[in-house]
Amino acid sequence: MRSTHLNWTRPAVIMAVCAVMAVTTIQPVRGSGWTVEVSDHMPRALFRASAVWAGFDALVFGGTDDIDVFSAVLYYGLSSSDPIVKGHLTDATMTSPAIWDGQYAFIFAGQNRSEMQSRVLRYDPSTSLTKVMSARLPTTRIGASAVWDGHDAFIFGGHNGTAIEKKIYKYNTTTDTFTLMSAELPVGSGGNSAVWTGTSIYIFGGKTGAGASGQILKYDPLADTMTKISATLPSPRFHTSAVWTGEDAYIFGGNDGVHALADIVRFNPATGMVEQLAERLPGPREMTTAVWAKNRAYVFGGLSDVILPLDEIVRMQPLVKPKTDWSALQIGIIIAVAVLVVVAIASLSLRKKPT
Repeated sequence: MRSTHLNWTRPAVIMAVCAVMAVTTIQPVRGSGWTVEVSDHMPRALFRASAVWAGFDALVFGGTDDIDVFSAVLYYGLSSSDPIVKGHLTDATMTSPAIWDGQYAFIFAGQNRSEMQSRVLRYDPSTSLTKVMSARLPTTRIGASAVWDGHDAFIFGGHNGTAIEKKIYKYNTTTDTFTLMSAELPVGSGGNSAVWTGTSIYIFGGKTGAGASGQILKYDPLADTMTKISATLPSPRFHTSAVWTGEDAYIFGGNDGVHALADIVRFNPATGMVEQLAERLPGPREMTTAVWAKNRAYVFGGLSDVILPLDEIVRMQPLVKPKTDWSALQIGIIIAVAVLVVVAIASLSLRKKPT
């Protein structure tokens, strides 16, 4: 006589396969993949500084604490575990954009303790010496942005003391000469930030005569053309800082015309996508300066929403998952094995019953 107990083998296999499929098709909710935290504190609080990544350290130039303007050069990175002052510029400076050409840092215009400047300072980190270059911008200015494209430095906008500039100047670090470009910003803009992607320069936001701007501009240094792209920042803002990762630009903080912001915005030039990250700076801040180094971003200082200078160094780095963070596939396999064990036990129990 055929046994009347159920054959559990086929249902068990089907249930196990379904368990694996169900779990592995569930996509875990993920953040933007970054951790944002205060990594260190500078010797003093400051804002309106500028910074470059020199390959071995971030060099932070000048800045102000709203009482004094500084000439100090702060080193932070590979050769210094803590942020320390290793050099001084020949003069105090703030709101002076800076670039690194592979050997020297160049700091443009800005303001010292008494007046706006049109000068160019060259800083040599190997000797901690500063040279005042012969070339000068045609007018004084503060709040410009500057980018190194591998051959030349480009300086965008700024305020000359009378009006907001829309002119673009190219500076050749070898010949120490300025060239006025034919292209211009659509309108005068200061307090913007800019990055070089390897093919184009992107300029973010800024303060115009009409107030804060949310525009994103694309400048081609070879063709000397300026384009206003269709993508915009999540809201108008100025006094931001920005870095380029090799794939995306990240824009930090700023001011929307009323308040300082804690936003971190990602822009991808390949897709034109703009995204405000779920991660935020530790608090609202504007007039920061930032560098990209060793696969992470460092944001220095800034002015808080309650008008207090900050001494924080904020680090944004890729999120590292805990070793115990099992994948969906692993969880699915564990559930499948558990189902098989339970079914097998139940099947054996039924076989032992008299027929």
